[in-house]
Amino acid sequence: DRIGRSAANTAALFEVFDRAGVRLWTPDGKCFDGDCASGKLTRSSMAMAAQFERDMISERVTASNPGKAQRGSYHGGPVPFGYELRRDGGLVVCEDEARWVRHIFRRYAHEGASFYAIGKELAAANVLTRRRGAWTGRKVSEMLKSPIYVGKVREGHDGKHESITDADTFRRAQERMQATKTLNGNGRGKKSAHLLSHGLLRCQCGAGTTPTTDPNGRKYYR
Repeated sequence: DRIGRSAANTAALFEVFDRAGVRLWTPDGKCFDGDCASGKLTRSSMAMAAQFERDMISERVTASNPGKAQRGSYHGGPVPFGYELRRDGGLVVCEDEARWVRHIFRRYAHEGASFYAIGKELAAANVLTRRRGAWTGRKVSEMLKSPIYVGKVREGHDGKHESITDADTFRRAQERMQATKTLNGNGRGKKSAHLLSHGLLRCQCGAGTTPTTDPNGRKYYR
């Protein structure tokens, strides 16, 4: 068994133990004392075993992800806001949260709201993140960038789960983020090169327009 997640982590733990005068004993009465050669060898073996186990886990996860993506399966990890995890490991829409996901995408992609403003709206509505924390501009931007919400998984493969936002709204959100070139995740990006950004220019139907720059540097709104 290992007491650390890596060789460096295990060695650091033993250093903490030594400074505090703490000795590590096994249930069968063995002491991993660093004062003798055999104890140091045992400690080194434990550290290498920890590193080996860490590397093996990493290799298994890395090897399984491409296959999961090709099959459209969720890659695992924290369940995204707006979804719940089925028993088979798939994602199913959680409507109580999904309505706020749609709100975030609509406000940013169609109405020109900033990351920061959207975060403030969610906080005012007492909406918490999946980890029961407050919404910030950074968390809003991370959600807007995630292809999970448009029914995709890693590497652009179609997922088996239901999308929460539509493809056009997701595309608009990506184009706006690219156009404004946000400096950081607190919702306060640098000024856009488009004079009528942030929802100032609207279609005659009332919908907001998205500033876009083509490969030749020409700016237009769509």
